[in-house]
Amino acid sequence: MGADPQYVKWPLLPLSQHVFTLTNAYASKQAQQAAAKALQDAIAQDKMAPFYRYLAHPIDGILNAVGESGSSAPGKPPSRKSSLVGMVATKAATGAINLPWDEDLYNKLKVDNDAELAAFQKEEEEAEEKAGDTEVMAAKGKRADFWARVGDKSLASVEEQFLNHDRYLHEHKSWFIREMRLRAYQQLLQSYRVVGLESMANDFGVTVDFLDRDLARFIAAGRIPCTIDRVTGKGVIETNRPDDKNKQYQDVVRQGDQLITKLQKYGQAVRLRGSERA
Repeated sequence: MGADPQYVKWPLLPLSQHVFTLTNAYASKQAQQAAAKALQDAIAQDKMAPFYRYLAHPIDGILNAVGESGSSAPGKPPSRKSSLVGMVATKAATGAINLPWDEDLYNKLKVDNDAELAAFQKEEEEAEEKAGDTEVMAAKGKRADFWARVGDKSLASVEEQFLNHDRYLHEHKSWFIREMRLRAYQQLLQSYRVVGLESMANDFGVTVDFLDRDLARFIAAGRIPCTIDRVTGKGVIETNRPDDKNKQYQDVVRQGDQLITKLQKYGQAVRLRGSERA
């Protein structure tokens, strides 16, 4: 499925850079205007109602200080949520972000989104009644492609609304969520030598105790090359990056063990066939 062109178009990664440019005080006025125009065009073209609300809503939006609705109350400044790490400038955030909120545009986009979802639901029901599992999965793939296109994402919703109700993935949901957490931990830790435990917990939106327990399991299993030092107070995570020579040595040893195992199995099969002929 991952090799299908249908699944490699989304999300539009340049949008994250445009959001960062809008919130970066070091960006020029011209660059910020170009970023706002690119975001508006993408939202209108791809009918990204959830993403538009997430960014520009005068109350819930992460960018707008004052919505176009005419409210004079200042909005909340951009916050550092786990889903915003690396997308919103926090060290040099600008105080004037202009991504206007258009209630009519949002309602129009939402109506279009609801119509698409209704069509997907009808296609899935017809596939379940008249076709096989392949057609059902293809119909579900269109729904997944839709959610990626409109910018509506939530790992918790994936578990609650999809994994819990899918007969193929239900038994494996714990493994899937655990592997997704592992991938996120690895991506963050591989860029740093030392990371504060509290800082990392804030980035992922979890408690320090949960992160400590979760990382400890991965460290004990050899999935993450790091150690946790809680002696210093709040605690730090120190990564142990293996050098290239050591990694090459470990790869050779592992491949050698695999080769020996295959040769032993082959030898047993040859001896068994020889005894049958005798």
